[in-house]
Amino acid sequence: MRPLPLLLLCLSLAAACLLAGSAAAAPLGRVVPGLGPDLARPVALPVRSSETFEDVGGLAVEIPAQLDPDCGGAPFVPLVVGVQRSLVAEGIAHYVMRVRTGPGPYDFIRVHRVVKLGRGGLPIRTAANVFLQHGDAKDFTGMFLPGVYSPATPDDFGFAVYAARRGVDVWGIDQAWNVVPQDLADYSFMKDWGLARQVRDLGIGVGVARLGRLATGSGAGQMIVSGYSSGVFTTLAFLDAETRLPPAARSAKALIPVDLCFRTE
Repeated sequence: MRPLPLLLLCLSLAAACLLAGSAAAAPLGRVVPGLGPDLARPVALPVRSSETFEDVGGLAVEIPAQLDPDCGGAPFVPLVVGVQRSLVAEGIAHYVMRVRTGPGPYDFIRVHRVVKLGRGGLPIRTAANVFLQHGDAKDFTGMFLPGVYSPATPDDFGFAVYAARRGVDVWGIDQAWNVVPQDLADYSFMKDWGLARQVRDLGIGVGVARLGRLATGSGAGQMIVSGYSSGVFTTLAFLDAETRLPPAARSAKALIPVDLCFRTE
């Protein structure tokens, strides 16, 4: 599937899933508006099962868990399958979204959002945004919210909270290799996982972020993408792929590379 149709399908279903948690959302499986040239009419979400996650306000968020593979031979598309929320500091929320990226049992990423809360405990509306790509050996939380993992530091320690307190809508990704269980006996299914997969999944994550921002009043405009350490290579490859798209179809508007040295000669 070409990048643009994939992104449009991702945006369409991500919007339906994220809106399912809002007060005005349609009940599970109800017809919801679609996006893109192939989804100009309302589409029904084919639901086979669901997962329920509890947020800190006690509101259940029920979201379709998977597409029905027998539903008219429709191609698989990325789909948010669950959302959790926690407070990492006063007035700062950390959302974690589990996103299915393919039909395999380990085809998942996690998308994070760290944002200041405004009236009614909802994310503030802000034009300032960034999407963070972690490097090796750590995930989003370990790299940008390390205080959550360490008993020796406060939960609000880390760049994500620092930026959110200053009005930046902070998003990021856990690449698929961070989501694979650690107790498997066979990891041979990962033998072909490489940069191309990471670039694809980064694009899916940014698409989910743009629709999450749209659903909460900040618009679905392009985002600043930032890679940390080896994550710089992933973000560079992602922006390189975007140069093949028309400007209006691109998801990134700028790149901030962080903490990586490499030779160009």
